[in-house]
Amino acid sequence: MIIPGYVTYPTCFKKYKWYRPLVVLLTTVLIWFAFQFMVAIAGIIMYLVSGTTLTEILEMLSGGYDTIDTYSAPGAVLLLGSVATVIPSLIIAAYMIDYRPFHSYSSSRGGWNMKVFLKCLIPAFAVYGIYSVIVIVNVKNILTFTIKPPAGCARICRGNQCFA
Repeated sequence: MIIPGYVTYPTCFKKYKWYRPLVVLLTTVLIWFAFQFMVAIAGIIMYLVSGTTLTEILEMLSGGYDTIDTYSAPGAVLLLGSVATVIPSLIIAAYMIDYRPFHSYSSSRGGWNMKVFLKCLIPAFAVYGIYSVIVIVNVKNILTFTIKPPAGCARICRGNQCFA
């Protein structure tokens, strides 16, 4: 049986022990929970400053994703902040445990590959450029892109707001 290289890649580091990946994972999760707590406090403070009562905030947070208004700044902080803290948590854990270089977590090739990055970046810029040109040309709302609700649907709801 041939074992693929990406399975045995961590064993090529000098400080490899069987438990080190588990320690890095546990440390990353603990740091991420600490960041999550800070993001939640920041979001709650933003909601309180915007005039939302504490009971409304707790009802919103207990309802999960569907009850948080992602179009508001506090809602965006709560949802995107949780995702944005994953990589910094891994960076801090990697430097704390000093098991292997951080770049080896994101690439089994031993580092950053600029050629692949540029091959992916150019089409992304092209698509975004086309979208930007459409938005700039459409200053007078000549072009409209709408999604009509199904027949029989009288209301459209976004977050806590419903439109007739």
